[in-house]
This record gives sequence, C-alpha cells and structure tokens, in this order.
Amino acid sequence: MTEPWQSALACIQSFGRKGYTVSVVAGMHASPHSRSKFVKNVVSLANDPDPKKCATHLIDLSRSLGVDLVVPISDHDAHVVALAKEMSPANTAFLSSSLKSIEFCRSRNATITLCNQLGIRTPPTICVNNATNVAAAAKELGFPLFLKLSGSVASQGVHFVGSLNELQILLDQLASTTELQLQKPITGDFVDITGFAAGGTLMGSFAFKVD
Repeated sequence: MTEPWQSALACIQSFGRKGYTVSVVAGMHASPHSRSKFVKNVVSLANDPDPKKCATHLIDLSRSLGVDLVVPISDHDAHVVALAKEMSPANTAFLSSSLKSIEFCRSRNATITLCNQLGIRTPPTICVNNATNVAAAAKELGFPLFLKLSGSVASQGVHFVGSLNELQILLDQLASTTELQLQKPITGDFVDITGFAAGGTLMGSFAFKVD
C-alpha cells in the first residue's frame, strides 16, 4: 500500500527477491516503484476520505487477487487494514493491531495525554479542536508555534505558524470537528541517526548534525 514511500520499495524488493508475487496499491499517478521488475499487479483503492469505504474495497481486492498478506505503509493504510480485519475477521491477509489501538495512535491528543500520564517530557502543548477558541489558546501559548492535526499522515498535518493571521487562514480550511494541537517549538540543532544491522541485530550506530 502507498507504494511511493521508500519503505514500500523496501517491501517490494524484499518480497520480490524471495520470489513472491507482489501487487501494489497506486494512486492516480503511480511512482517509479510500481514499475519495479518485481511488481506483477498495480491496483487502485477507492479514492475516498472515509476509511471504511477504502477497507471495503481492500477486502474485495484481496479476494479477487488471492492476496496472502496485505502490508500497510502509511498511518492511513494501517487504519484501513485494521478496519478490514474487523470487517472480515476470517481473512488472514490482514495482520493488524486492534482498531482501537490504531485509532488511539492516530490521535495526537490521546498520545500527548498518555505521555503526560507516564511522565514523558513533551513540548508545551494545548489540545483543542476547531470549534473551540483556538485564538485564545494560541495567545496563551505564544507565537511562533506548531499547529498539528490528528489523523494526518507523517508530517503532512504539521504546520509552522508565525502569527494569528496565519493561524486563522489554516483554521478556515478545517472542518469544525477537526482535532488539533498547538505546540511550542523546541529550538536546537537538527540531529540525525544512522544504524547498521545484520541478521536483525543492531551492530552499531552514530548520530550527526545536519548542515
């Protein structure tokens, strides 16, 4: 699923080199990954924001293609697969955590609340939704800040906001029930990390600053 992502390419190569038949879910504009010599089928999933409709389509696709295993790549994929598993429990192609746990992890409000309960330090955060007085919360937190949307994929739902006017422009584009967070930035250096593994064992790692 979500074949343009780098992790999808890793799956395509790993399964393909083992001799498995690989099918990928591609959008309107398939990436070069879908043209891998290991890819046998390129299919599309219902282009619908409702995960239940996508899950229904995925169940039909898995049956028609005789799929043994569905590999979700993005957070949205994981949500769709969890729904498909709940809707079609006899279909062993869907390996997933419970729908409840997936939905919990997709809620930034729920995860930040859990961090607070466990004593895990996080940047100062105010959990709100678009129907509340977001402007007052933003003034309390101070600008600049990050606006984060629950249910978004990776960093696509994260916006850097420098003023009340910028915040209002973003809010005008959201549904009134959107779950969101306002969070203070943490100033520092960007540091990345690389690890080396062999046979599933981490052999070594190092961190480095980004220019």
